[in-house]
Amino acid sequence: MKKLLGLAVLTVGLLVSPMMVQAATPAELNDAVLFFVNDPQDLTFMDMNKLVGVEKNYLQDHKLVDDKQTAEFFRHVQEHGVPNAGTGASKVEIGYVVQNEGPTISGVLVLKGQFEQTKVIELIRKHYVEHSGEHAVAVVKGNKFANLYNDDENKNPFVESQIVVGGHQAHRFQMPLNNRELMIVSTPNAVLFSSAPRGKRELLNKTLAVVDGKLTVRNPPASSKVVMTFSPNAAEKAELQKRMWARYDAQKRDSLSKKKFLAKTATRLRQRIIRNKVQFMMDCLEELQEGTLTIDRTNGNEMSRTAVLVATFDSSNRAADVKARLVKHLVKEIKKTNNVQDKLALGNVSITSQGKQTVIRCQLRDATEQLQCFGVMSTYVTKGMLDRL
Repeated sequence: MKKLLGLAVLTVGLLVSPMMVQAATPAELNDAVLFFVNDPQDLTFMDMNKLVGVEKNYLQDHKLVDDKQTAEFFRHVQEHGVPNAGTGASKVEIGYVVQNEGPTISGVLVLKGQFEQTKVIELIRKHYVEHSGEHAVAVVKGNKFANLYNDDENKNPFVESQIVVGGHQAHRFQMPLNNRELMIVSTPNAVLFSSAPRGKRELLNKTLAVVDGKLTVRNPPASSKVVMTFSPNAAEKAELQKRMWARYDAQKRDSLSKKKFLAKTATRLRQRIIRNKVQFMMDCLEELQEGTLTIDRTNGNEMSRTAVLVATFDSSNRAADVKARLVKHLVKEIKKTNNVQDKLALGNVSITSQGKQTVIRCQLRDATEQLQCFGVMSTYVTKGMLDRL
């Protein structure tokens, strides 16, 4: 489910125009970074054109991407249903509503812009079919779906269907492993991507009512707080671990294939170090009980943000170990960069441990600091995306 929703975001969320960023100020871009809300009536939209235009300039200044790579990226996006990606021909806005019911998350991504919906749905359908092929046999064999819903025990539970939600056509992708569903709802003004437990559509319906103008959008308060909690279950942890190891194995093969014979020994030694780090991540994931992200923000002239991520593990030893390794990595990154603004952005991050919890806190005093910090984070995402082009 998370992978499918991520594909939806990646495919339709990057309708960007580097041509439009020249007039944008940090204040105008402030909500573009931390834009999600808990209540649909607080829904705000960020201008993806402006934000990604700024990030493109940042990444090119840091020599992480060049014009050829940028053109190749936009070509891929255009092929998957976004004909004007990178041309500046259309405006794109995006908003996100997220709510928790205990550890269970429901989220609705709202997208405004021009794209070919058929191609976008086809891309999601392709990965949905791949996903169902991996898991359908196990679900049917275990009789899990039939026991829950009294359905035919021999029926493939991964089924796409078209239904009507709030008076609008919707594509529904069932995700029986976690008893969830992905919904794609089309309206005259927007497209909504909803991920929620099966049949739980209260958040989607309320967000639709806001998008349709049936519920009013409230003026933003002087200060607000947004909270999101995630608690992966055993099946989700196993799936994440599987994908992480597959990613590592692919990277290792690619790295070795590019080396000459005499250089392979050094590469293999380096891969052992990388593997140890991957194993550490796996161990941390296995012991992770819950993570909570809280963002306090003001909407005055300073437009400050404070983001706090609290990760709760099985033991205080694991929490302390995670804190120590993160601090070591942060110090290494600060020393490695020659960019003064990047050093200051990384310096805004504090990492502590309290009992079984590791606490990561980032204080951003104004919109400029927020954008600089986001730029630093985007470098890690960009490297991963370039590997997949």
